[in-house]
Order: sequence, then C-alpha cells, then structure tokens
Amino acid sequence: MFQAQQKVMTNQYPAWKYLLLIVITVIGLTYAMPNLFGDDPAVQISPAKSVVFNADTQVKVEGLLEKAGLEVKSSVFEGGKFLIRFD
Repeated sequence: MFQAQQKVMTNQYPAWKYLLLIVITVIGLTYAMPNLFGDDPAVQISPAKSVVFNADTQVKVEGLLEKAGLEVKSSVFEGGKFLIRFD
C-alpha cells in the first residue's frame, strides 16, 4: 500500500560558495602558519659605510658572545652582514 520513498540528496548551495569557502580556508591557514613555528631571538650586525666585515670579524663576534655567556644557535655571514640566532 505504501511505497518507500527514496530521498535524493540535493546540493543546497551553489558550487561557487563551496569554492569560496575552500579559498578562504586556504588563505586563513596560510596566514596562520607563522604562528605554528616558534621565534628565535636574533641579532643582525651590519657594518658602517667605511667598514668591511670578513670571516675574522665573525670569529671575534662569536668569541665576545661566548665570553658574555650567550649560546649561539647559528651564525651566518652573508652579503657583508652577520645574522646571529640565539637559543
């Protein structure tokens, strides 16, 4: 007497709304990513116009930091500048 009615799932929203939701989520995750990684305290040392840094200067700076009791995580000499990261 009664027949079982089949329910057909219909898409309630247009596809562009789902696409917009995905794009907004990806942009939000991209902006949030830097918060997932911790910051390292760092110092960048740049020379004055007449001063030139070299590898010897890097050794001297690292020695002074060691004397001061600061643990250096990494020290990079690049483009005439020092970037020193601490633990």
